[in-house]
Amino acid sequence: MDAGALLATLGRLAFTVAVDGADLLVKGPPSAMTPDLEEAIRDHKAELVELVAADGWPPESLDAERRFGRWHARLYPFIGRTVSTPLGAGRLVQVFQERASVILPGEAQVGVFLPEDLCPLGAVPSSKGSPRRIQH
Repeated sequence: MDAGALLATLGRLAFTVAVDGADLLVKGPPSAMTPDLEEAIRDHKAELVELVAADGWPPESLDAERRFGRWHARLYPFIGRTVSTPLGAGRLVQVFQERASVILPGEAQVGVFLPEDLCPLGAVPSSKGSPRRIQH
């Protein structure tokens, strides 16, 4: 498992990951912290610190943004993967300039959000102000 996948796993398990200087701060339910997960965190600490300190956006997202010339393109590599939304983690299924669709656990329908309200698990959302969910 690479650092990005590990960060996604931590998010799915309700852990928060932050960086304080060179320290990696992982908080979450003690029952979800298995010995294997603890070992993976230790093994990937440097990569996790770098990923979280860089606002959590992996290089392929930044490359997509440069290639397509649009901010929302940084979400393209996450289609089919878990992202952070204002309502919790969910699987990204569509991205457009004005909206993105995410399947949230336990929801009967797809949640529609502004792309700037979504980010990789552990990353810093780019939007300012209160998160918004688009209703249709």
